[in-house]
Amino acid sequence: MTPEMTQRWLFLCLPVVAVLAIGCRFNSNIRLHNTTNKVLTPYPVKSEPPPPHREADPANDVAVNGDSTIDPEGFNPVYYASGVSNLSQANGVYIGLQMDEPPYMIQYKVFHYKVEPGQAGHDPAVQPILLHTGVEEVDNVDQKIVVNSFFGVGDPIPPGGWEVKIRPD
Repeated sequence: MTPEMTQRWLFLCLPVVAVLAIGCRFNSNIRLHNTTNKVLTPYPVKSEPPPPHREADPANDVAVNGDSTIDPEGFNPVYYASGVSNLSQANGVYIGLQMDEPPYMIQYKVFHYKVEPGQAGHDPAVQPILLHTGVEEVDNVDQKIVVNSFFGVGDPIPPGGWEVKIRPD
């Protein structure tokens, strides 16, 4: 192949390859809907000051029956409800996202945090207690993650009293 032919091939084919690569990424919306009986405070990852850590963002609290947008390309979010001291009750949820290429996956982990997210460090005595977890494959359509709490009704009641449902929005 001559240098001119190579340049033409690159000029014509690279945009197609770029479009195909971009087409693999998840390009829909994800939102969390809070139907617990607690306000959920997001704990995003902050890079400043180093090292990266989780820090409360009360300006973006998710009210009861409120929504929060989740960036599919951002850090995996954590939401926390303060004031829950019973170790068997949920007070936090972690959302893990794998949206780089199909199959797209959303994982959730329901926790009881003994201290606020990001505060436990390496101290085993204050590590969060994992109550239950799940993972679901999702399509590239808008998704809604609903966090429900149970008040003594429902069969069966999930560990910690919180249930997470992931569905198209």
